[in-house]
Amino acid sequence: MVNQAELEATEAPPLDPQALRASALRQARWLVDFYRITPAELLASALQDVPGPQPSPAPLPIKYRHPVTGESWDGVGVHPQWMRQALLQDGYRVEELRVTPNPEDHHARTAA
Repeated sequence: MVNQAELEATEAPPLDPQALRASALRQARWLVDFYRITPAELLASALQDVPGPQPSPAPLPIKYRHPVTGESWDGVGVHPQWMRQALLQDGYRVEELRVTPNPEDHHARTAA
């Protein structure tokens, strides 16, 4: 059976951030030398890895709208509180809250 003193003796010393950095730099230098990597190749590689600005996703079309308050929901995720209240307390039906797609909007969107 292992006692506490033996466990403490086998624990690794705390990691020194400066020592880890120095070790990483030594490894990087060794790799650069070994593979004969030029500074231009490093720069080109770094520039390729930088992602450009990503376009924000287009908003989803509204599928449900409250006829009185105008609150809307795209149908993704948890039902919003206004919809729960409209269905459970105000007596609306889902069909009454559903937005019917406008065919003219569809053609305008696909033509653009």
